[in-house]
Amino acid sequence: MAPYADEFPGSTFVAGKRPWEVKADIALPCATQNELNGEDAQHLIDNKVTCVGEISNMGCTPEAIDLFIDNKIMYAPGKAVNAGGVATTDWKCRRTPCTSAGVQPKWMKNSTPSCTEFMLNA
Repeated sequence: MAPYADEFPGSTFVAGKRPWEVKADIALPCATQNELNGEDAQHLIDNKVTCVGEISNMGCTPEAIDLFIDNKIMYAPGKAVNAGGVATTDWKCRRTPCTSAGVQPKWMKNSTPSCTEFMLNA
């Protein structure tokens, strides 16, 4: 990240620190599961974050989520934040074959019935 900060004025890289220690209005954990823990959540709360949206699946630990809720921080779980992308991909693949052979990908066969029924009737 240091080269990014060197190239873009106004950005900051702090060696040896996690990004959740930096003051921000919005936090978007987007790398891995359990990326943001209780200690990280407390840093964000202390720095007056207003919103946390999980871009990764399960980016926050249960302890972090509880802290956000207890402190009335707007929190959007990954399942809700990412739902549109999954539904859109499913819809696109049902309208146009996803492979040159026209075979539906294996993951589509495992779609939930409610999602599948909705997409087919859209």
